[in-house]
Amino acid sequence: MALEHIGGKPQPDNTASGILLIGLGWYQTRTLLLLGGLWIVTVWPVFIPVFAHSAIDYECDASGATVVLEAPQASSSPKPSEEQAEAPNGSFEEDDGAAAMFLGDFGRGTIASEFNLVCDRKPHLAIVGSVFFLGCFFGAAFGGRITDTLGRRRSTLLGLALMALGQASAALSPNFELYVCARFMLGATSSWTLLASYTLGTEWCPAAWRIPVGVGFFPLSFAIGEMILIGLAALIWSWQKLTAITAVLIGAMLPLVWFLLPETPAWYAMQGQLEQEVALLAEAAECNKCSTYKAQMASSATDPLVEPVADTATGQAEVSALTEQSTPCGALGAVLCLPSMFPMMTLWFSASLSYYGLSLGSGHLQGNLYYNAMGSALMEIPACIVAAGMLDSPSTGRRLSVTIFYLCGAVSCLMLVLFRATFLANCESQAAPRHNAGHGCLVPNIVDLGCRAPIRRLHLIRGTVEHQ
Repeated sequence: MALEHIGGKPQPDNTASGILLIGLGWYQTRTLLLLGGLWIVTVWPVFIPVFAHSAIDYECDASGATVVLEAPQASSSPKPSEEQAEAPNGSFEEDDGAAAMFLGDFGRGTIASEFNLVCDRKPHLAIVGSVFFLGCFFGAAFGGRITDTLGRRRSTLLGLALMALGQASAALSPNFELYVCARFMLGATSSWTLLASYTLGTEWCPAAWRIPVGVGFFPLSFAIGEMILIGLAALIWSWQKLTAITAVLIGAMLPLVWFLLPETPAWYAMQGQLEQEVALLAEAAECNKCSTYKAQMASSATDPLVEPVADTATGQAEVSALTEQSTPCGALGAVLCLPSMFPMMTLWFSASLSYYGLSLGSGHLQGNLYYNAMGSALMEIPACIVAAGMLDSPSTGRRLSVTIFYLCGAVSCLMLVLFRATFLANCESQAAPRHNAGHGCLVPNIVDLGCRAPIRRLHLIRGTVEHQ
Protein backbone atom coordinates (compact mmCIF):
# COMPACT_ATOMS: atom_id res chain seq x y z
CA MET A 1 0.00 0.00 0.00
CA ALA A 2 1.41 3.34 -0.95
CA LEU A 3 2.41 5.55 1.94
CA GLU A 4 0.13 8.39 0.91
CA HIS A 5 -2.94 6.12 1.15
CA ILE A 6 -2.29 4.94 4.70
CA GLY A 7 -4.81 6.68 6.94
CA GLY A 8 -6.41 8.56 4.07
CA LYS A 9 -5.31 11.76 2.31
CA PRO A 10 -1.80 12.84 3.33
CA GLN A 11 -1.67 15.86 5.57
CA PRO A 12 1.26 18.30 5.69
CA ASP A 13 1.36 17.96 9.48
CA ASN A 14 2.24 14.30 9.13
CA THR A 15 5.98 13.76 9.08
CA ALA A 16 6.02 10.72 6.81
CA SER A 17 3.59 12.31 4.39
CA GLY A 18 5.50 15.57 4.50
CA ILE A 19 8.79 13.84 3.66
CA LEU A 20 7.01 12.01 0.84
CA LEU A 21 5.64 15.27 -0.56
CA ILE A 22 8.93 17.15 -0.56
CA GLY A 23 10.75 14.13 -2.04
CA LEU A 24 14.47 13.45 -2.01
CA GLY A 25 15.75 16.77 -3.32
CA TRP A 26 18.74 19.02 -2.79
CA TYR A 27 17.96 19.55 0.89
CA GLN A 28 18.28 15.84 1.67
CA THR A 29 21.16 15.40 -0.79
CA ARG A 30 23.15 18.11 0.97
CA THR A 31 22.38 16.55 4.34
CA LEU A 32 23.37 13.06 3.18
CA LEU A 33 26.63 14.28 1.64
CA LEU A 34 27.52 15.91 4.94
CA LEU A 35 26.63 12.72 6.82
CA GLY A 36 28.69 10.71 4.34
CA GLY A 37 31.71 12.87 5.14
CA LEU A 38 31.01 12.41 8.82
CA TRP A 39 30.94 8.62 8.38
CA ILE A 40 34.24 8.77 6.51
CA VAL A 41 36.04 10.39 9.44
CA THR A 42 34.18 8.34 12.05
CA VAL A 43 35.56 5.17 10.47
CA TRP A 44 39.14 6.21 11.24
CA PRO A 45 39.16 5.56 15.00
CA VAL A 46 37.59 2.17 14.30
CA PHE A 47 40.18 0.99 11.75
CA ILE A 48 43.33 2.84 12.79
CA PRO A 49 44.37 -0.21 14.88
CA VAL A 50 45.09 -2.00 11.58
CA PHE A 51 48.18 0.20 11.36
CA ALA A 52 48.76 1.47 14.90
CA HIS A 53 48.25 -1.88 16.66
CA SER A 54 50.06 -4.19 14.26
CA ALA A 55 51.81 -7.02 16.03
CA ILE A 56 55.58 -7.40 15.84
CA ASP A 57 57.48 -10.65 15.56
CA TYR A 58 59.71 -11.42 18.51
CA GLU A 59 61.22 -14.14 20.61
CA CYS A 60 61.59 -14.17 24.38
CA ASP A 61 64.03 -16.00 26.58
CA ALA A 62 62.90 -18.21 29.44
CA SER A 63 62.58 -15.27 31.82
CA GLY A 64 60.63 -13.21 29.31
CA ALA A 65 63.15 -10.38 29.52
CA THR A 66 65.05 -10.74 26.26
CA VAL A 67 63.16 -9.76 23.17
CA VAL A 68 64.15 -10.49 19.60
CA LEU A 69 62.09 -8.46 17.16
CA GLU A 70 62.21 -9.77 13.62
CA ALA A 71 61.27 -7.34 10.89
CA PRO A 72 58.81 -5.38 13.00
CA GLN A 73 55.87 -3.60 11.44
CA ALA A 74 56.91 -1.64 14.25
CA SER A 75 58.75 0.78 15.86
CA SER A 76 57.78 4.32 16.30
CA SER A 77 60.72 4.39 18.67
CA PRO A 78 63.89 5.82 17.13
CA LYS A 79 66.03 3.51 15.07
CA PRO A 80 69.08 2.23 16.92
CA SER A 81 71.92 4.65 17.11
CA GLU A 82 75.40 3.77 15.93
CA GLU A 83 76.34 2.92 19.51
CA GLN A 84 73.33 0.64 19.84
CA ALA A 85 74.01 -0.97 16.48
CA GLU A 86 77.55 -1.74 17.55
CA ALA A 87 76.46 -3.35 20.82
CA PRO A 88 77.48 -6.99 21.36
CA ASN A 89 75.26 -9.51 19.63
CA GLY A 90 73.39 -6.69 17.96
CA SER A 91 71.40 -5.99 21.11
CA PHE A 92 70.92 -2.90 23.21
CA GLU A 93 69.39 -1.97 26.52
CA GLU A 94 65.99 -0.28 26.44
CA ASP A 95 64.86 2.24 29.07
CA ASP A 96 63.18 -0.44 31.16
CA GLY A 97 66.32 -2.53 31.19
CA ALA A 98 65.05 -5.26 28.89
CA ALA A 99 67.54 -6.38 26.27
CA ALA A 100 66.27 -6.30 22.72
CA MET A 101 67.72 -7.29 19.36
CA PHE A 102 66.11 -6.12 16.12
CA LEU A 103 66.42 -8.07 12.90
CA GLY A 104 65.06 -6.91 9.57
CA ASP A 105 63.31 -3.73 8.51
CA PHE A 106 62.42 -0.83 10.71
CA GLY A 107 58.99 -0.14 9.33
CA ARG A 108 55.89 1.72 10.50
CA GLY A 109 55.17 2.59 14.09
CA THR A 110 52.97 0.58 16.40
CA ILE A 111 51.95 0.72 20.05
CA ALA A 112 53.45 -2.76 20.50
CA SER A 113 56.93 -1.27 20.33
CA GLU A 114 55.99 2.11 21.80
CA PHE A 115 54.62 0.60 25.01
CA ASN A 116 56.72 -2.61 24.93
CA LEU A 117 53.70 -4.89 24.50
CA VAL A 118 55.72 -8.05 23.91
CA CYS A 119 56.68 -11.18 25.87
CA ASP A 120 54.92 -11.11 29.23
CA ARG A 121 53.11 -7.90 28.19
CA LYS A 122 51.74 -9.36 24.96
CA PRO A 123 48.17 -9.79 26.33
CA HIS A 124 48.00 -6.03 26.78
CA LEU A 125 47.83 -5.62 23.00
CA ALA A 126 44.62 -7.64 22.89
CA ILE A 127 43.22 -5.68 25.83
CA VAL A 128 43.28 -2.47 23.77
CA GLY A 129 40.99 -3.94 21.13
CA SER A 130 38.65 -5.42 23.71
CA VAL A 131 38.39 -2.12 25.58
CA PHE A 132 37.46 -0.29 22.37
CA PHE A 133 34.57 -2.63 21.67
CA LEU A 134 33.54 -2.48 25.32
CA GLY A 135 33.18 1.24 24.72
CA CYS A 136 31.14 0.47 21.61
CA PHE A 137 28.82 -1.62 23.78
CA PHE A 138 28.13 1.27 26.15
CA GLY A 139 27.88 3.74 23.28
CA ALA A 140 25.28 1.59 21.54
CA ALA A 141 23.43 0.87 24.80
CA PHE A 142 23.04 4.52 25.77
CA GLY A 143 23.41 6.16 22.36
CA GLY A 144 19.79 5.52 21.44
CA ARG A 145 18.51 7.18 24.59
CA ILE A 146 20.91 10.11 24.12
CA THR A 147 19.80 10.47 20.50
CA ASP A 148 16.13 10.51 21.45
CA THR A 149 16.70 12.92 24.33
CA LEU A 150 19.05 15.48 22.80
CA GLY A 151 17.94 15.07 19.21
CA ARG A 152 19.71 13.63 16.20
CA ARG A 153 21.67 16.77 15.37
CA ARG A 154 22.93 17.60 18.86
CA SER A 155 23.79 13.95 19.57
CA THR A 156 25.81 13.77 16.36
CA LEU A 157 27.58 17.03 17.16
CA LEU A 158 28.40 16.00 20.74
CA GLY A 159 29.60 12.56 19.69
CA LEU A 160 31.82 14.03 16.98
CA ALA A 161 33.38 16.54 19.40
CA LEU A 162 34.11 13.85 22.00
CA MET A 163 35.47 11.56 19.30
CA ALA A 164 37.94 14.24 18.15
CA LEU A 165 38.97 14.75 21.77
CA GLY A 166 39.43 11.01 22.28
CA GLN A 167 41.51 10.66 19.12
CA ALA A 168 43.74 13.55 20.18
CA SER A 169 44.11 12.02 23.64
CA ALA A 170 45.16 8.71 22.08
CA ALA A 171 47.81 10.45 19.99
CA LEU A 172 49.24 12.27 23.01
CA SER A 173 49.02 9.39 25.50
CA PRO A 174 52.32 9.14 27.38
CA ASN A 175 51.64 5.63 28.66
CA PHE A 176 49.62 2.53 27.94
CA GLU A 177 46.98 3.14 30.62
CA LEU A 178 45.93 6.53 29.27
CA TYR A 179 45.92 5.14 25.74
CA VAL A 180 43.48 2.42 26.81
CA CYS A 181 41.19 5.04 28.40
CA ALA A 182 41.25 7.06 25.18
CA ARG A 183 40.35 3.98 23.12
CA PHE A 184 37.39 3.24 25.42
CA MET A 185 36.16 6.79 24.90
CA LEU A 186 36.58 6.43 21.15
CA GLY A 187 34.58 3.20 21.12
CA ALA A 188 31.67 4.77 22.98
CA THR A 189 31.57 8.01 21.00
CA SER A 190 32.09 6.48 17.55
CA SER A 191 29.25 3.98 18.02
CA TRP A 192 26.76 6.57 19.20
CA THR A 193 27.84 9.07 16.53
CA LEU A 194 27.24 6.48 13.81
CA LEU A 195 23.91 5.61 15.41
CA ALA A 196 22.71 9.21 15.65
CA SER A 197 23.86 10.19 12.16
CA TYR A 198 22.36 7.05 10.60
CA THR A 199 19.01 7.81 12.25
CA LEU A 200 19.15 11.42 11.10
CA GLY A 201 19.87 10.45 7.50
CA THR A 202 17.20 7.79 7.19
CA GLU A 203 14.52 9.92 8.86
CA TRP A 204 15.00 12.58 6.21
CA CYS A 205 14.43 10.06 3.39
CA PRO A 206 11.13 8.95 1.88
CA ALA A 207 10.39 5.30 2.67
CA ALA A 208 11.36 4.13 -0.82
CA TRP A 209 14.87 5.56 -0.37
CA ARG A 210 15.71 4.18 3.05
CA ILE A 211 17.20 0.89 1.84
CA PRO A 212 19.44 2.54 -0.81
CA VAL A 213 20.55 5.16 1.70
CA GLY A 214 20.82 2.99 4.81
CA VAL A 215 22.31 -0.12 3.18
CA GLY A 216 24.00 1.44 0.16
CA PHE A 217 25.11 5.01 0.83
CA PHE A 218 26.26 4.78 4.44
CA PRO A 219 28.28 1.54 4.04
CA LEU A 220 29.79 3.01 0.86
CA SER A 221 30.94 6.03 2.88
CA PHE A 222 32.33 3.58 5.44
CA ALA A 223 34.44 1.85 2.77
CA ILE A 224 35.66 5.16 1.34
CA GLY A 225 36.77 6.18 4.82
CA GLU A 226 38.79 2.98 5.12
CA MET A 227 40.53 3.60 1.79
CA ILE A 228 41.40 7.19 2.71
CA LEU A 229 42.86 5.96 6.00
CA ILE A 230 44.99 3.41 4.11
CA GLY A 231 46.38 6.22 1.95
CA LEU A 232 47.17 8.33 4.99
CA ALA A 233 48.82 5.38 6.72
CA ALA A 234 50.97 4.66 3.67
CA LEU A 235 52.32 8.21 3.86
CA ILE A 236 52.52 8.59 7.65
CA TRP A 237 54.40 5.78 9.37
CA SER A 238 54.37 7.17 12.90
CA TRP A 239 51.26 5.96 14.72
CA GLN A 240 51.20 9.12 16.88
CA LYS A 241 51.29 11.42 13.85
CA LEU A 242 48.67 9.36 12.02
CA THR A 243 46.37 9.46 15.04
CA ALA A 244 46.93 13.19 15.58
CA ILE A 245 46.25 14.09 11.93
CA THR A 246 43.03 12.07 11.89
CA ALA A 247 42.00 13.83 15.12
CA VAL A 248 42.45 17.21 13.42
CA LEU A 249 40.44 16.09 10.39
CA ILE A 250 37.66 14.77 12.62
CA GLY A 251 37.59 18.09 14.45
CA ALA A 252 37.41 19.92 11.11
CA MET A 253 33.97 18.36 10.57
CA LEU A 254 32.57 20.12 13.66
CA PRO A 255 31.85 23.54 12.08
CA LEU A 256 30.26 21.88 9.05
CA VAL A 257 27.95 19.84 11.27
CA TRP A 258 27.19 22.88 13.44
CA PHE A 259 26.17 25.17 10.59
CA LEU A 260 24.79 22.78 7.95
CA LEU A 261 23.28 19.71 9.60
CA PRO A 262 19.54 20.03 10.34
CA GLU A 263 17.43 18.28 12.93
CA THR A 264 14.75 15.87 11.69
CA PRO A 265 11.02 16.63 11.61
CA ALA A 266 10.39 13.22 13.17
CA TRP A 267 12.29 14.15 16.33
CA TYR A 268 10.41 17.44 16.67
CA ALA A 269 7.17 15.49 16.28
CA MET A 270 8.20 12.97 18.95
CA GLN A 271 8.89 15.86 21.33
CA GLY A 272 5.56 17.52 20.53
CA GLN A 273 7.31 20.51 18.95
CA LEU A 274 4.97 20.59 15.99
CA GLU A 275 5.61 24.20 14.99
CA GLN A 276 9.31 23.44 14.52
CA GLU A 277 8.39 20.29 12.61
CA VAL A 278 6.17 22.11 10.13
CA ALA A 279 8.69 24.95 9.77
CA LEU A 280 11.50 22.49 9.03
CA LEU A 281 9.43 20.66 6.43
CA ALA A 282 8.55 24.00 4.84
CA GLU A 283 12.25 24.94 4.74
CA ALA A 284 13.09 21.65 3.03
CA ALA A 285 10.22 22.09 0.56
CA GLU A 286 11.46 25.59 -0.27
CA CYS A 287 15.00 24.30 -0.86
CA ASN A 288 13.69 21.45 -3.03
CA LYS A 289 11.45 23.89 -4.94
CA CYS A 290 8.47 21.71 -4.10
CA SER A 291 5.15 23.49 -4.50
CA THR A 292 3.07 20.43 -3.58
CA TYR A 293 3.75 20.78 0.13
CA LYS A 294 2.76 24.44 0.17
CA ALA A 295 -0.40 23.64 -1.78
CA GLN A 296 -1.32 20.93 0.72
CA MET A 297 -0.72 23.34 3.57
CA ALA A 298 -2.93 25.96 1.97
CA SER A 299 -5.75 23.56 1.11
CA SER A 300 -5.77 21.70 4.40
CA ALA A 301 -9.15 22.12 6.03
CA THR A 302 -7.83 21.39 9.50
CA ASP A 303 -5.27 23.07 11.68
CA PRO A 304 -2.00 21.25 10.89
CA LEU A 305 -0.94 21.48 14.53
CA VAL A 306 -4.00 19.83 16.05
CA GLU A 307 -3.16 16.15 15.67
CA PRO A 308 0.22 14.96 16.98
CA VAL A 309 2.21 13.20 14.31
CA ALA A 310 3.08 10.20 16.47
CA ASP A 311 -0.64 9.41 16.92
CA THR A 312 -1.42 9.04 13.22
CA ALA A 313 -1.06 5.87 11.16
CA THR A 314 1.79 7.21 9.06
CA GLY A 315 3.31 8.87 12.08
CA GLN A 316 3.60 5.47 13.74
CA ALA A 317 5.45 4.23 10.66
CA GLU A 318 7.85 7.15 10.98
CA VAL A 319 8.66 6.77 14.68
CA SER A 320 12.35 5.96 15.14
CA ALA A 321 13.27 2.37 15.86
CA LEU A 322 15.26 3.73 18.79
CA THR A 323 12.12 4.96 20.55
CA GLU A 324 10.95 2.68 23.33
CA GLN A 325 7.47 1.45 22.52
CA SER A 326 4.78 0.84 25.13
CA THR A 327 5.16 -2.92 25.36
CA PRO A 328 4.58 -4.94 28.54
CA CYS A 329 8.26 -5.97 28.59
CA GLY A 330 9.98 -2.65 28.02
CA ALA A 331 13.30 -2.24 26.26
CA LEU A 332 15.22 -4.83 28.28
CA GLY A 333 12.63 -7.52 27.65
CA ALA A 334 12.48 -6.98 23.90
CA VAL A 335 14.33 -10.24 23.24
CA LEU A 336 11.64 -12.20 25.09
CA CYS A 337 8.72 -10.30 23.57
CA LEU A 338 9.96 -10.34 19.99
CA PRO A 339 11.01 -13.85 18.90
CA SER A 340 12.91 -12.45 15.92
CA MET A 341 15.21 -10.41 18.15
CA PHE A 342 17.33 -13.31 19.40
CA PRO A 343 18.23 -14.72 15.95
CA MET A 344 18.91 -11.19 14.72
CA MET A 345 21.22 -10.55 17.68
CA THR A 346 22.98 -13.84 16.92
CA LEU A 347 23.40 -12.83 13.28
CA TRP A 348 24.78 -9.44 14.24
CA PHE A 349 27.14 -10.97 16.79
CA SER A 350 28.63 -13.53 14.43
CA ALA A 351 28.76 -11.14 11.46
CA SER A 352 30.44 -8.42 13.52
CA LEU A 353 32.87 -10.93 14.99
CA SER A 354 34.00 -12.12 11.57
CA TYR A 355 33.93 -8.67 9.90
CA TYR A 356 35.91 -6.77 12.51
CA GLY A 357 38.09 -9.76 13.28
CA LEU A 358 39.22 -10.02 9.66
CA SER A 359 39.29 -6.28 8.93
CA LEU A 360 41.24 -5.33 12.03
CA GLY A 361 43.43 -8.41 11.63
CA SER A 362 44.84 -7.31 8.28
CA GLY A 363 48.14 -6.55 9.95
CA HIS A 364 48.45 -10.15 11.12
CA LEU A 365 47.78 -11.80 7.76
CA GLN A 366 50.39 -12.89 5.27
CA GLY A 367 51.33 -10.47 2.54
CA ASN A 368 51.45 -6.71 2.29
CA LEU A 369 49.61 -4.83 5.03
CA TYR A 370 48.32 -2.10 2.72
CA TYR A 371 47.18 -4.50 0.00
CA ASN A 372 45.31 -6.59 2.56
CA ALA A 373 43.55 -3.56 4.03
CA MET A 374 42.74 -2.08 0.62
CA GLY A 375 41.36 -5.38 -0.64
CA SER A 376 39.10 -5.62 2.40
CA ALA A 377 37.78 -2.08 1.82
CA LEU A 378 37.28 -2.53 -1.93
CA MET A 379 35.18 -5.65 -1.44
CA GLU A 380 32.69 -3.65 0.60
CA ILE A 381 31.76 -1.39 -2.32
CA PRO A 382 30.10 -4.00 -4.58
CA ALA A 383 28.80 -5.78 -1.48
CA CYS A 384 26.75 -2.81 -0.26
CA ILE A 385 25.42 -2.10 -3.77
CA VAL A 386 24.33 -5.72 -4.26
CA ALA A 387 22.87 -5.85 -0.74
CA ALA A 388 20.74 -2.75 -1.31
CA GLY A 389 19.42 -4.19 -4.59
CA MET A 390 18.63 -7.60 -3.13
CA LEU A 391 16.86 -6.23 -0.06
CA ASP A 392 14.55 -4.17 -2.27
CA SER A 393 14.01 -6.92 -4.83
CA PRO A 394 10.63 -8.72 -4.70
CA SER A 395 12.32 -12.01 -5.64
CA THR A 396 14.64 -12.03 -2.63
CA GLY A 397 13.26 -9.70 -0.01
CA ARG A 398 14.68 -9.21 3.47
CA ARG A 399 14.64 -12.72 4.87
CA LEU A 400 16.13 -14.57 1.89
CA SER A 401 18.69 -11.81 1.35
CA VAL A 402 19.92 -12.03 4.94
CA THR A 403 20.21 -15.81 4.62
CA ILE A 404 22.23 -15.51 1.41
CA PHE A 405 24.52 -12.85 2.91
CA TYR A 406 25.14 -14.99 5.97
CA LEU A 407 26.01 -18.08 3.93
CA CYS A 408 28.34 -16.07 1.67
CA GLY A 409 30.11 -14.74 4.75
CA ALA A 410 30.56 -18.22 6.17
CA VAL A 411 32.00 -19.51 2.88
CA SER A 412 34.36 -16.52 2.66
CA CYS A 413 35.70 -17.16 6.17
CA LEU A 414 36.28 -20.81 5.31
CA MET A 415 38.13 -19.83 2.12
CA LEU A 416 40.42 -17.53 4.09
CA VAL A 417 41.29 -20.34 6.48
CA LEU A 418 42.10 -22.66 3.58
CA PHE A 419 44.09 -19.93 1.84
CA ARG A 420 46.18 -19.37 4.96
CA ALA A 421 46.91 -23.09 5.27
CA THR A 422 47.95 -23.27 1.60
CA PHE A 423 50.07 -20.16 1.95
CA LEU A 424 51.97 -21.48 4.97
CA ALA A 425 52.51 -24.83 3.29
CA ASN A 426 53.95 -23.06 0.26
CA CYS A 427 56.24 -21.03 2.51
CA GLU A 428 57.57 -24.13 4.22
CA SER A 429 58.34 -25.70 0.86
CA GLN A 430 60.63 -22.83 -0.10
CA ALA A 431 64.29 -23.56 0.34
CA ALA A 432 65.13 -19.92 1.05
CA PRO A 433 61.96 -18.05 1.98
CA ARG A 434 61.90 -14.30 1.52
CA HIS A 435 60.50 -12.46 4.49
CA ASN A 436 58.34 -9.41 4.23
CA ALA A 437 57.44 -7.40 7.32
CA GLY A 438 57.53 -10.51 9.46
CA HIS A 439 54.54 -12.04 7.71
CA GLY A 440 55.94 -15.06 5.92
CA CYS A 441 57.32 -15.42 2.41
CA LEU A 442 56.56 -14.96 -1.27
CA VAL A 443 55.76 -11.25 -1.05
CA PRO A 444 58.82 -9.12 -1.85
CA ASN A 445 59.55 -6.06 0.22
CA ILE A 446 58.94 -3.52 -2.54
CA VAL A 447 57.18 -0.23 -2.94
CA ASP A 448 53.99 -0.11 -0.86
CA LEU A 449 51.11 1.22 -2.97
CA GLY A 450 53.65 3.22 -4.96
CA CYS A 451 53.86 5.74 -2.11
CA ARG A 452 57.34 5.05 -0.80
CA ALA A 453 60.73 4.14 -2.17
CA PRO A 454 62.03 0.67 -1.33
CA ILE A 455 62.88 0.48 2.33
CA ARG A 456 66.53 0.59 3.30
CA ARG A 457 67.07 -2.62 5.22
CA LEU A 458 69.13 -2.63 8.38
CA HIS A 459 70.20 -6.00 9.71
CA LEU A 460 71.67 -6.56 13.14
CA ILE A 461 72.92 -10.11 13.08
CA ARG A 462 74.92 -11.43 15.99
CA GLY A 463 77.03 -8.35 16.48
CA THR A 464 77.52 -7.56 12.80
CA VAL A 465 75.85 -4.70 11.01
CA GLU A 466 74.94 -5.27 7.38
CA HIS A 467 73.39 -2.60 5.15
CA GLN A 468 71.46 -3.44 1.97
